[in-house]
Amino acid sequence: MKKYAGLIIILVIPLIIICVYSFSTLDFSGLRKANISSCFRPLTEIPADTAVSEEIKADTAICDTARQRILFIGDSMLEGLGKRMKYYAGENGHELQYVIWYSSTTKTWAEHID
Repeated sequence: MKKYAGLIIILVIPLIIICVYSFSTLDFSGLRKANISSCFRPLTEIPADTAVSEEIKADTAICDTARQRILFIGDSMLEGLGKRMKYYAGENGHELQYVIWYSSTTKTWAEHID
C-alpha cells in the first residue's frame, strides 16, 4: 500500500480541488467549472396544482409485464455473467438462454455469419 500512496495522493487531491471549485462561487478567468454540482442539487417537485392530462397519465402507466425469452450471445466473458443474468431473469419471470463462443473476437463473429 505504501508503494501506491504517492499515486493515490496525486490523483485524489486534484479530484477534491475540482469538486470544491465546482460547488464554490469563485470564478477564475479562463478556468471552466466542472458540472459536478448539478448532480447533487435536489430535484424540484411539480406543484400539486399543475394540470396533467389524463391521457399523459395513462400513457406513462403502461408497462409490459409479459414473460420474455432472452438470447444472450457472447465470448468467454459471458460464462460468469450468463449464470447471474439467467438467475436474475428467472426471478423476474423471464427465460434466458446464453450461447458462449470461447476465444472468439469481433472479427471471427463477423466472418462466420450464416
